[in-house]
Amino acid sequence: MPSQIYFKEVYSSFFLKIEGYDIFDKNISDEYREALLCSWLHSSIGKPYVNRLFSAVTLSDPYQDEDPETGEIIDMDGIIEYELKNKINEDFGDKQFIIEVLAYGMALCWLEPKVYSLTNIAQFFGTSDEKFYAQQTHLSELRNLRDDLISHQRSLIRDRGYSNNSYINGKSASSRLRGD
Repeated sequence: MPSQIYFKEVYSSFFLKIEGYDIFDKNISDEYREALLCSWLHSSIGKPYVNRLFSAVTLSDPYQDEDPETGEIIDMDGIIEYELKNKINEDFGDKQFIIEVLAYGMALCWLEPKVYSLTNIAQFFGTSDEKFYAQQTHLSELRNLRDDLISHQRSLIRDRGYSNNSYINGKSASSRLRGD
């Protein structure tokens, strides 16, 4: 039986990892914000290092539906249905692990456009009266932040695999091949 995670659970963890005031800019509509968050979540799951954790994964995007009794429009949250290849604690631990991994992936997706933005790539020329910080240093720090996010996400996956794998859990290579 597949486990479920609501998109908003991942979004909540994502917002704890970043200070993304740009996402809540007054010029960004709620629909566009939801589309950004949804696309970052899709991208996070699609990364090969993350995707290999699942034996099956299905995403149902958020949508709006009309209540047949009242006629009100109801916002329905998106759902991730998944089965992990190596289950440890289905009640709580596995779910929290996946939420954290996906939230770090979303943070990475949020940061990457900032690293590769034209503002950071274009050469800045100023006068001697203007004070500015070195572009190279700023870009280098953004890249370090990106690398830190990748490292955090991969260390979560790696550390879980070190202590929870088929060898440690008592399955021999021959029993894995037979499907026991």
